[in-house]
Amino acid sequence: MKERVLRRAPPETRGRPHAYPWARWTDGRWREIEAKEFGASVATIRNAIYRHASRNEMTVKVTETEKGKKLAFQFTPNQTD
Repeated sequence: MKERVLRRAPPETRGRPHAYPWARWTDGRWREIEAKEFGASVATIRNAIYRHASRNEMTVKVTETEKGKKLAFQFTPNQTD
């Protein structure tokens, strides 16, 4: 097996890993998650979702499906005319 030594980590492994699976979550489908699965409050996750949408020029719809426990959301790309 051919092997090489890298001088530094590949770009996808540098820095702190994402706390949330953004690549999967931003595929345009509606998702429902439980806040406790991520060790955070619904408000914290909601804020992270809105920040991610803003930074990545996306639109997001978010609703709390179970008070203080679950969130449903959907990311979509911003429409540019």
